[in-house]
Amino acid sequence: MLAEQGNGDNEGLNVVPDDFVELASNEFRSAECYERRRLVGSLTGTTAHDVQFEEGRFSSVDLSKTRWKKLLLRKTWVEKCDLANARWADCVVEGTEFDRCRATGLQFVDSRSLNSKYRRCKLNLAAFHGSKFQDDEFENCDLREAIFEGVELANVKFRNCDLRLRDSNKAPSLRPSPRWRGGFVRVLKLRVRRGILRS
Repeated sequence: MLAEQGNGDNEGLNVVPDDFVELASNEFRSAECYERRRLVGSLTGTTAHDVQFEEGRFSSVDLSKTRWKKLLLRKTWVEKCDLANARWADCVVEGTEFDRCRATGLQFVDSRSLNSKYRRCKLNLAAFHGSKFQDDEFENCDLREAIFEGVELANVKFRNCDLRLRDSNKAPSLRPSPRWRGGFVRVLKLRVRRGILRS
């Protein structure tokens, strides 16, 4: 049973001060809101909708091949997770940090990422169709052959990221949508050395 955080007035509540309550994968449900949860186990291949995580922590969780719609990740730490071939649609990622995640083939479509950080992540072959990124940072990420068509970028920073196309030492010819903003200009101003973008 999940322990809920409380104010200590109700003896029936299991209070865990300043810590995360563990959420086992078999307790994960659609149409739920989880606050300060540490997700454990494997959710590979699960389908879910209308799930919210606020101030959560995912560490070494297998999220590969998940099919999630209307997911909200707010102020969540996602570390060493496997998101390979996951499809997340109509999702919001806000103030979240992804660190050392494997997300090869991830489909993050018609979604929004706000003020989030992606560090040392493998995002090669990822597709971001119709998504919006605002005030985000990508640092030391592998974005080879990632698809950015129809993506809106606003104040997005790419630091030491590999954006090469297959069998090429060139940076990709990004085909911007009419909605591209400052982020597109920032990408074009980066120096390209051996196909790796550096700020």
